Amino acid sequence: MRLANDNDYGLAGAVFSSNSNKVLRVIQKVRSGITWMNAYHLTNIQAPWAAINKVE
Repeated sequence: MRLANDNDYGLAGAVFSSNSNKVLRVIQKVRSGITWMNAYHLTNIQAPWAAINKVE
């Protein structure tokens, strides 16, 4: 978790596992604006996103 959360931006992330309970536990600890479960970037690119840290 330290590696995943040690960045300046925290915009988006994804967690992949066959164990959905483990994925949900990890997602709760990830500091990002959006986090997907077993997928990546399943959203409308027009939709607004939040960030956790700074955004330039």
